Amino acid sequence: MIEPLSVLAGWAIPKIGESLLEIVSGQGWDNLSQALTKSDVEKAIKAGEAAVKEWEKQRDPSQRLFFHARPDGWNGVNNFLRDYFTHSAVLAELQKPLLNQGKPDREILITVFQQQAEAHTIKLNHDSLKPWIETFINAYFQQTDTYLKFQVAKQYY
Repeated sequence: MIEPLSVLAGWAIPKIGESLLEIVSGQGWDNLSQALTKSDVEKAIKAGEAAVKEWEKQRDPSQRLFFHARPDGWNGVNNFLRDYFTHSAVLAELQKPLLNQGKPDREILITVFQQQAEAHTIKLNHDSLKPWIETFINAYFQQTDTYLKFQVAKQYY
């Protein structure tokens, strides 16, 4: 069984964290936002990754999103996920909770996912795409929200 999301634990999570913090810091953070670190953002992304892995474990292998895809290589899942999670539209959506703008837009993330998969010739199990993205978004948002609340509480002590 392949673990395509393991690429996030390596190169992609630090890159995503850096990219998100650069975007958000350019938008005039207040003291609370400045207290967030790349590590905080990475923890939220890892929470999304863990939730998706758990969701996939509960599926029959043929129901998994990347069932038909190769894990690595130029057109492999690892390269695809790295490109997807550093795509400007995806980063724009992932920054929303950091800017107190609500949850990332599922439809935008799904559209970019499909476009990127097509560009990388990644064959997806389309029945699993929406729940996969939703699972990631929910875990990411909850973890981000948790960190924001923690930072508020920490600021007042």
